This record gives sequence, C-alpha cells and structure tokens, in this order.
Amino acid sequence: IILGFLQKARTAAATSRVFRIRSLYSAVAAHQPGSIEGPTHTESPMARTQRHFLVAYGSLMSTESRGRTGMLGSSWPIVLDGIRVGWSNVYHSATFLGAEEKKGAKSFGVLFEVPKDKNPEQLLKQFDKREGPKYKRKRINIGSISLWESSNGALDPSLPFGSKVEGNAVGIRDADVKDADPTPIEAKDGVGVVKMEQEVEEFVWIYVMKNWQSRQPGSAVLQSYVDVVITGACEYHDEFCKEWVASCDQWGGTVKSDRDSPVYPRGLRALPEQLAVKIDGLLPSAHIKARAKQEKRRKPSKRRLAEVDRKLSDARRIGNQHAIQRLMKTRKALLKADDPSQK
Repeated sequence: IILGFLQKARTAAATSRVFRIRSLYSAVAAHQPGSIEGPTHTESPMARTQRHFLVAYGSLMSTESRGRTGMLGSSWPIVLDGIRVGWSNVYHSATFLGAEEKKGAKSFGVLFEVPKDKNPEQLLKQFDKREGPKYKRKRINIGSISLWESSNGALDPSLPFGSKVEGNAVGIRDADVKDADPTPIEAKDGVGVVKMEQEVEEFVWIYVMKNWQSRQPGSAVLQSYVDVVITGACEYHDEFCKEWVASCDQWGGTVKSDRDSPVYPRGLRALPEQLAVKIDGLLPSAHIKARAKQEKRRKPSKRRLAEVDRKLSDARRIGNQHAIQRLMKTRKALLKADDPSQK
C-alpha cells in the first residue's frame, strides 16, 4: 500500500500534477492499521499557518512603549485607507487617540507582528485589556494597507504579507490533493514524503472606537502622551510624522502642559530639550496655542497661590480660624484654575 502511494506521487510529479495539502499530517488508518505519527514539538500544525499583526496609531508607534508589552520586533510605517484617526477617546479629564472606519478617510500608523512564539491569542487578549472597554479589536483587509514611502522612496522593500510555510505530507490520498505546481518527493524510512508549501492566513487587527466622540472643553490632551506618540512616529521619518499629524483629526481643544511632570503613566521622563523643541515644531499651531494659553493662565495663579500660602501661614500662627477657612477655599479654587482638567 505504501509503495502504491509512492508510485502515485512519482507519477503525478512526472505529469506536472501537484499536491496541495489540506492536512499536514494525514493518517493512513483507512488503508492499514495504525496512523502516522505527528510532530514531536508542542506547536500544532494549524498554529503554524497563521500570523497576527497589529496596527498602532498612538503610543504603540513608539518602540519603547511596545517593548513594555514584549513587542520587540520588526515594524513598518503604513498608510491606511478607510480608517480615520483622531482625538476621539474622551474622558472627564483627559482625551486620547481613537480610530474609526470611514469611507474615503486616510491615516498613518505602524504595523508590527505579534510574536508567534509567545502565544498570539493570549497576547491579543492582553492588548484588549490594555486598550480598555471603549475600544474593540477589528480585523481589517490587507488590501487597505500600503507601505508608506518618503519623497525619496520606501524605507522598507515590502510589507510582510504573502508568507508560506513548508510541511511534510506522508501517505496523502488522491482525495486530499488538487492541481498546482510540481512538488519534490523524498523517501523517508520507506515512506513517500511529499514536500509541500501551505499559504499562511494573515490577520491584521486595529483597535477602533465603539463610539467616536467629539472633543469636550474640559477634557485635555496630555502633552506627555503627545510626546510619546510623536517620538514614536519620528522613529521612522520626520516626513512620516508630519503626515501623521496632518491626517489626525480633532486637534483643537484643551491641552494639559505636563511635559515636566508627566501625568501619562508611560510618559517620557526627563525629555531632552532638543527633542522637545523638535516635537513642538511638528505639532499643529492649534495645539501649541492651546498649550500656551493654559501655561499663561497658570503663571498668575502660581503667584497668587504663593501669596495665599503666606497669608494662610500667618492665619495659622495666630489661630484665626475664620481666615484659615476662607483662605483654604481660595487656595482650592486657585488649584482648579491652575489645572482646567480638574474642574
């Protein structure tokens, strides 16, 4: 029976018939007792036929930010058709980036692969948790993605799609094959082994908002968050960063100037002055003006706060409870004025 299979395979190769695998390891129990042994490693054959990618358009464009989640590998700057990116994840005191599907929209981001050797399904679940309940992970069409190119040409030769994986098919039945290109055949321990290539199924995921939100006056964009995003985009090319900024929606609104003391938990500490100047040069004027307005409003409140603290100290020294209560209320009001996001 085994020799019969080998003869059929050789005849098929000679007549330009090919064997395309439907199952990498096919048991021959229907023809003889027992079955062919599968691979000895723990990875299943089907697991080798899938690759998962994520599209980053915010803080995950930064290599450092991705590294904190174990995503240290190759990445590609890309252009997304039909995806809108903007400041649309609005909370009471802060606003973050979000995305949505929108016909005719164009945006920019970074593509990276979820490592196959680190349980992609589990890692994706961790990303779901990190992004939070206001986002949903959505699979997008590979055809809507193109490699970003600078005015001097592409930084990378191509996107990492169209992979194939090699496998051995032992004792394959005629019903399990169909026409393709001729496939080399070997003999292994007296059994015909057909060397085959199987196309890899590729999944590209992006996190989109369940509900796109408009900017709100009291909800500020954190400068510390913006610094991480812009730094990540600049890793690829300043031109890429400029295009990302230009395509990002809803820049106008309140800005919290927290660069020196980052509120964003993954913010950049001790940002070099040279990098800060570069980031500011890439940001839209609406953002810079909103930040300057907040900083200008803060300066007089700090002087006023120092004056109130001096008077409060005097009131406490002489035990004037009425003055203490009045000055504490004034101090609290000044702190709110100093930080509009805390109103």
